[in-house]
Amino acid sequence: MARIVGGIGASHAPSMEHVYDAGEGVRGSDEWQPLFGPFSEVAQWLEGLRPDRLIVVYNDHMDEFFLNAYPTFALGVADSYPVADEGFGARPFPPLPGDAAFGWHIARSLVADEFDITICQELEVDHGVISPLPMVDFAEGEGGWKIPIVPLAVNVILHPLPSPLRCWKLGRAIRHEAERRTFNILDAGEGIRATVIGASQYTVQLSGETIFIPETMTLPVRNLRVFVAESDWQAPVLEKTAVAVARTLGERDPEVRGAPFVLAFSTPPFTGYGAVQEMARGIDRALENLPADDRPVALVFVHNIGQVVGGMLSSKWNMPCIDEVSLSELDFIDIGEVVESEGFVPVVIKSLAFGV
Repeated sequence: MARIVGGIGASHAPSMEHVYDAGEGVRGSDEWQPLFGPFSEVAQWLEGLRPDRLIVVYNDHMDEFFLNAYPTFALGVADSYPVADEGFGARPFPPLPGDAAFGWHIARSLVADEFDITICQELEVDHGVISPLPMVDFAEGEGGWKIPIVPLAVNVILHPLPSPLRCWKLGRAIRHEAERRTFNILDAGEGIRATVIGASQYTVQLSGETIFIPETMTLPVRNLRVFVAESDWQAPVLEKTAVAVARTLGERDPEVRGAPFVLAFSTPPFTGYGAVQEMARGIDRALENLPADDRPVALVFVHNIGQVVGGMLSSKWNMPCIDEVSLSELDFIDIGEVVESEGFVPVVIKSLAFGV
C-alpha cells in the first residue's frame, strides 16, 4: 500500500526563473533570500522523504495547448517531458523524466471513476512546472532531475472553469489510485482548480429483436461498466460457461466491486439452441455462488440468443438479456427503453479512446 507523503504549494512566476538562472550568488542575495531560502528548506525536506514520484499540478500557458483546443484536464503519460520554448529559447534543463506506466495507471483509474480525461503521450512543460521545480528537485552537476513526474495540466484560462467540488473529487480519485499502487506519491504544484473533458468515443447500437426484458425492469439504466466473459460452444458448454463467468467476475479489482455492471459474452457463432440452453445453465450455476452485489444487472450477447437465455433464467434471476450488441472490456453502456412495436432497445456504448 502506497501513501501520500506530503504536498508542496508554490508560485510559478516567470521572474523566479530569471533569478534562478542568474546563479547561486543572486539567489542567496538579501533581495531574494526570502523566496529562495524557504525553497532550500523544501528541497531538504523532499530529500528526506525520498518520494518515488511527483504528481505536478499546473496550468499550461498556451505553449502545449491553445484557445482553439484547450483541454480542461490533461494528463501526461510519457517517459520524458521536454522544456517548452516560451519565446526566448528553452531553459537549459534536460527533459524531465516521466513514468508512462504509472501515468497510464492513473488514466485508466480516472476513466474507471468516470472522469474522461485528455491523454498526452507527448507533452512539453512550461514555466508552470519548470519555474518552481528546479528549486526543489534539481541537482546541478549531479545528473539533473531526481524524481520522475506525472504532469497534470488544468484549465484556469478559458471559461467555463471547473467547480471546487469537481476538483476535490478529482484529487480524491487520484489519491485512491496512488494508494492502490506500490509507490510513495508526493502531490506537488499549485492549489489550482481542475476538471475533465471527454476523452472517449460514443457509439449507438440497436439490440436484436430477440431480447428478454423482465416486466419488473425499469429502463433506461446508465453508466454500467462492462466485463467480458469469453467462452465457446464446444462441450461441455455448461461447465466451461460457469468457469468463464466465475473467473471474469473473480478477477475484478476490489474498488469496482459492488457497483452495478453488465456481463457480456464473447463467443463464436452458435451452432444450435441446445448449446445455448447449456450456456444458460452454466450462467445459472455461476450466479448461484455469488452474493447479490456481485451479480450483473444485465447480460449482453453478440448473437441473437437473449430471449432463450433470459427465459431460462427468468424464474430465478429475472435478468435482462440483450443481444446482437458487441462490447469490449472497460466499455460502459446505457440501455434505453424498449421501442414500442419494434421489440429492441437502443444501447449507447462508451469506449476508451486509448488502448488497454
